[in-house]
Amino acid sequence: MRRSLYLIQNNYLLLLIFIFTFLSRFLLLDKFPIGITHDELNYVIAAESLYWTKNFAPGTAPAVFSTDMTNFSVTIAEVPASILAFFIGPLDTSLFTSRIIGAILNSSIVLAMYLLVKRLTKNNLIALLTSLVLAINPWSFLMGRTIFETNFFVAFFLWGSVVLLSQKGLKILRALPFFILGFFSYTGGQIAFYLFTGIILLYHYFTLPRQQIAPYAIFFVTMTIILAGYVYVVLNNQSFASRGGEIYTPQAVAQEVDKERQVAVQNSVNPIFINKITLYLSGFLDKYLNAYSVNNLFLRGELRAAFSYQKHGTFYFLDFLFIVIGISFLFSKYRKVWALVLLIIAATAVTSGISFVEYSYSQRSGLMFPFITILIGAGLGYILTIFKNKFRLFIGGAIFITYGFLFLNLLHLYFYRFPVYASDGWFFQDRILSRYIALTNQEYKNTKVVVSTFEPKIVFQEYLFFNNIYNGEKISAINQKMESGDYSFNNVVFTDKCFDDNFDENTVWIGDGLLKCERFSIKEDNLRITRFRDVYEIYLIKEDKICQGQKLNSYVSPFAFQDFNIEKQSKSEFCQNWITKL
Repeated sequence: MRRSLYLIQNNYLLLLIFIFTFLSRFLLLDKFPIGITHDELNYVIAAESLYWTKNFAPGTAPAVFSTDMTNFSVTIAEVPASILAFFIGPLDTSLFTSRIIGAILNSSIVLAMYLLVKRLTKNNLIALLTSLVLAINPWSFLMGRTIFETNFFVAFFLWGSVVLLSQKGLKILRALPFFILGFFSYTGGQIAFYLFTGIILLYHYFTLPRQQIAPYAIFFVTMTIILAGYVYVVLNNQSFASRGGEIYTPQAVAQEVDKERQVAVQNSVNPIFINKITLYLSGFLDKYLNAYSVNNLFLRGELRAAFSYQKHGTFYFLDFLFIVIGISFLFSKYRKVWALVLLIIAATAVTSGISFVEYSYSQRSGLMFPFITILIGAGLGYILTIFKNKFRLFIGGAIFITYGFLFLNLLHLYFYRFPVYASDGWFFQDRILSRYIALTNQEYKNTKVVVSTFEPKIVFQEYLFFNNIYNGEKISAINQKMESGDYSFNNVVFTDKCFDDNFDENTVWIGDGLLKCERFSIKEDNLRITRFRDVYEIYLIKEDKICQGQKLNSYVSPFAFQDFNIEKQSKSEFCQNWITKL
């Protein structure tokens, strides 16, 4: 009877944790984040195109499947695109509908972590604490409100691990589909995925008595063949053409070797100590070890706003204490689990070390963060079990209140500060641009709008997304234009040219601030769409129609930040809030 009550109580607690996670990921999801990143948009556009035309959108190629595209700027993983096509393809394009799947998958990860930790430790308290820690974790909260690939591959690998560890013999192959789906859910993590697979298989094999090696060999050989096939295919298809330059190889440091030798005293031993291998290892270790940087994990986070709060770490600073305690506790009581967790944390950051694109960990090393929460959960579990009776209640209450305050602080940062200082990281200025064009089209139907930008394709797709244009029967016609490099719809044109010799006054001219078009050289004559934190001019506007006669500020007023739902604002509200003029 007591055991039954205990199980019911645990299930209720787990259900409450899941509901809390689900609600926190869906809270104001139609408004925050305030824009959509280009990485996310590539998947949304591909999903819509797949649903309506059965083909990827022009310019956005699949990573593995063959394609006859000759003009593409990016490759994306097939699994997330296909899943999104099934669920959101028939829906209108909006921030909420685009991110539903990410929120659901992220919430499911919390359940998977409970089952995984319960299976590893046989300890309900540690399992519940780990799932609760993950529910309020800053990284999980940020990623769970997006459709980044992290949500897909982490969910697949964790659920696959749950299935794997709960089976014996040939039944472990039931987990293989999850691992394969995870493997093809991200184009930059295959080495980490392969290492993760090997580690979890070795753990399962050596923790169960008298296991036949054949099922494990079949599983691992299958993943080896998939990895080898993947590498062969992508090295010879559109993926390498699009993203081959992102791979950090010894050849990539050739110029750096020459520079380092030039600033050293010339001698015969320089080639021994200054060469591609030494500099490559130094660069690799710099990127790899930075994944465990205290600054990244507990203080400031990464540089890029899409993957970081920039003013808050991936974890809370209090987590550091429980990580240390958790490592010691697992080592003393769950030695094999300790080895498994630390090996996975060490192995899954490898892909960040071999990436040539910035210092990025939230995606490329995404599998390590749930396993760090196991350390935190173990540390919390140990603290709560060493004390007795009322003192345990006091300590537990103090920890609960402290973490509650830290989570409320995170919510304040996310909803009240992050949208302002990181607006350009979420391309909110492209959303403002899209709304400006839509208002111009509504009131001046015969007026042409020309947008000159370095990235006409993706800015055009932002316009299509925010105005719910890219759906239904319109997609085929738009795709035909995009295939030929024509990024236009009706009387709106996106181009990488300035057209400074065209003086048509019935055309609204909009220029990217970086493009330096001569038309916008007299700043006092331009309207502006600016970055909030420093009034940097993202877009300049000439021959405006809709904001003329309005009293415009020289910078975006802080009062505008009260409501980011710009599609619901009137023309005068929109102009006065978001359009500026010197």
